[in-house]
Amino acid sequence: MSLDNQQGSDRRMIRLNLYLTQVIILAVALSLSLSLHGLAQNAAYFQIPSFSQIVWAVLIAIAVASCSMMLERLLPENWMDDGGINKFVFSLLSRKEIVLLCFLVGLCEEWLFRGGLQPLIGNGWTSTVFTLLHIRYIKKPVLFIGVFAISYVLGMLFDATGGLIVPVAAHALIDLIQALYLKQRMEKERMT
Repeated sequence: MSLDNQQGSDRRMIRLNLYLTQVIILAVALSLSLSLHGLAQNAAYFQIPSFSQIVWAVLIAIAVASCSMMLERLLPENWMDDGGINKFVFSLLSRKEIVLLCFLVGLCEEWLFRGGLQPLIGNGWTSTVFTLLHIRYIKKPVLFIGVFAISYVLGMLFDATGGLIVPVAAHALIDLIQALYLKQRMEKERMT
């Protein structure tokens, strides 16, 4: 097999794993949320939010992503380095695929953590579980604390709105802004 064919195969496998992971998370989220809270409550989670609630989601996403980008510029690089995983993943994806992936991650993770767990164990414990599942950040205190803080804010959005659309939108936008910023930086580095 040639190097190009091998790289193409690797890229397809990584994409497949990314999407398969989200399908598994969504299946667990649906099972947990439906069994614990029923169909009516799950339907209520997806009621259309008010315009002001959507504005809050957008503003929070911009603020969180901006803080993250600012920390990347101010702190030593090794403090914010996730081992190159995000760079590797986003280098393989087109911008359209990044949009799709960020939306899927936002939907699947928020449905699992906010729609499934948070009504049972509260925002603090849900955010703790969410953070611990991001195990690659345990040795990176800034990233670890950042994941907890973002999760807690998303939980506050869920508590404030009683629905999933606002935290899903905020989560997806946070991921999207950061992913597109990273992709743009990588493209600039390649050109220089």
